[in-house]
Amino acid sequence: MQAAVEKLQAEISGSNNNQYSQMNTVALQMIENSLGRLIQKGCPIMRLKLVVCPYAEISKYKSIRTKYGNLRVEPDLFVRKGLSYIIEEPGRRNRGFAWVSGYNLWKEKMS
Repeated sequence: MQAAVEKLQAEISGSNNNQYSQMNTVALQMIENSLGRLIQKGCPIMRLKLVVCPYAEISKYKSIRTKYGNLRVEPDLFVRKGLSYIIEEPGRRNRGFAWVSGYNLWKEKMS
């Protein structure tokens, strides 16, 4: 049992180190900008998740490491490729929400 736990921890820590170096720095900066606004409003990072298209490159990660801590990544079939947002889990009044990418492009196409 202990060996299985150690193997799992090694995989998790290895993938976190790997994903941080392989991730596009522009994408990470966009995520951290949106995340920073929510953190300043008082949203704890443990209650936040990044919602992305399941076909996006970032959807292969379970979480990404940011300067604010680890942010969960959740693929959602209803999110188009190129769109992404950060949302807080329900349970608090004035639930946190911030667009990360693609909203302005989507809005222009719809009008």
